[in-house]
Amino acid sequence: MTHPSAKPEPAPVRLDQDAATARQPVATPAREGWAQAARVVAAQGADTLLIHEFGNAADEEGDW
Repeated sequence: MTHPSAKPEPAPVRLDQDAATARQPVATPAREGWAQAARVVAAQGADTLLIHEFGNAADEEGDW
């Protein structure tokens, strides 16, 4: 995971007829590192629910 203060890579620039477009490439796939971060949070005991669990009205009708 990249640190927020890390120096960004230069963005490629595409020149069209009347516009220049600069796009920052995606550095890492979405959710990369989340599993490891969740393990760290759990190891610290900081993985308690912030809100209580709640069911749906039809939960009792379901075949679980």
